[in-house]
Amino acid sequence: MKKIYTIILLVFLFPILAQNKNIEYVNVEEKLDSIKITENKIIGYADTTIVKIKGKIINKENVGVDETEILITNLNSKEINTFKTNEKGNFDINIEKGNYSILFSKLNFGKILIEKNEFKEGQIQEININFGSRIKTTKYQWIPGESLILKIPNQNKKKIKTNKTIR
Repeated sequence: MKKIYTIILLVFLFPILAQNKNIEYVNVEEKLDSIKITENKIIGYADTTIVKIKGKIINKENVGVDETEILITNLNSKEINTFKTNEKGNFDINIEKGNYSILFSKLNFGKILIEKNEFKEGQIQEININFGSRIKTTKYQWIPGESLILKIPNQNKKKIKTNKTIR
């Protein structure tokens, strides 16, 4: 009976007491709400060949999200142009007519893609997006278990692997 207690004690306490240099971390991200396109509409035409895309990026408190990255990809030429919102979350972009995809992204908020937009000469497009809440990141620490070889009388050697997760 004493040997069984010793084995159980070793199996459960050894991973806790062992100093392991191969500690790994796992980040789990959670977003409480989704990103929404609140407006994507043509608001007019100008007497020009240039297309104007303007709008605002806000968070769940209706505050502008500054430095949001906007990647506009011309689907015909595959050319990508990068823009950013100002300190109030506003943007005003001029592009040539054509077919485009637009990616809005901000670290800690997420990203949203608007695919296959056809813009015509002089078109003025308004796009407003609500990024919602920030992404919450929880960090988990994982400590790999140790391998033990225990001798048990009248039986073969058994290899026991233990794992312990610590939050």
